[in-house]
Amino acid sequence: MSNKHLNPCVRFGHFLLEKRKKAGKTARIVAGEAELLPSNYSKIETGTVRPPQDPKKLKLLGKAIGLQHEDDWSQYHDLAAKANETVPLDLVSIIGERELVPVFLRTVRNKQVSDAILKEIIHKLQD
Repeated sequence: MSNKHLNPCVRFGHFLLEKRKKAGKTARIVAGEAELLPSNYSKIETGTVRPPQDPKKLKLLGKAIGLQHEDDWSQYHDLAAKANETVPLDLVSIIGERELVPVFLRTVRNKQVSDAILKEIIHKLQD
């Protein structure tokens, strides 16, 4: 079974496990650095509880598992948001700061814009 079809909390937990092991840290060390009880960290990593919703806790946890690259942080925020059924924390400020972003997002929803068109828009913005 591909990772995409797993429960969102489990997907987030798998991401934590992968990054923690890559960083060469034990779960107990990561829990301490993230200011979490080891038992709570373990539950997050196994996907039995949701990721932290508090932005400070989420940032501490990301640092504790060794996230450094923007792509890793983006994936981390996306997975946490999916598990918590919220907007990714790194996007909340962008949505609040840019008046047209909510308008754009509602337009995408209301017009049922396809992924192909969204990819085109993203590609044009990245050039």
